[in-house]
Amino acid sequence: MLKKLGLEGWFSAHFAYGIVQIVFVPMMVPSFILARTGSPTDAGLAMGLFGLAGLAAPVIGMLADKYKAHRLAQLFGMIAYLLAGTSFLLAGDNFTLMAIGSIFFGTGSAILLMLNPVFITFAGYDAKTEAPNWVVWRRFLSLARYFLVLHSLMSRT
Repeated sequence: MLKKLGLEGWFSAHFAYGIVQIVFVPMMVPSFILARTGSPTDAGLAMGLFGLAGLAAPVIGMLADKYKAHRLAQLFGMIAYLLAGTSFLLAGDNFTLMAIGSIFFGTGSAILLMLNPVFITFAGYDAKTEAPNWVVWRRFLSLARYFLVLHSLMSRT
């Protein structure tokens, strides 16, 4: 049924990317760290670590290309999200675990942003098939953004 709608299993990785990158990291991570540690400096440091972790993407991309391990690298991105979430769940008021979680979120986001378009571009589709897949992929990401922003706004009231 999903194939008829133009959806593929790897879209879930991009949905996760949308949730983390567009809503969770900019809105929830700094608020969570500030509430737990009381330090805006710690919140800023965690966001900086998130950004710096993205510098691993070119190395991971090079290794994925060299060993033809794109699916494995994408799985690593999803596992990085899982480890990040676990770090934040276990953190309590321990900033070290929050910093580790931020690094995993940054690494996972960089990997998924880098690799998700590869699966459409190199899937072997002809131009007539590839174009609708790009459209569905972008709509899927937009849907994730709108859903999460709406949820965030509704939870504030």
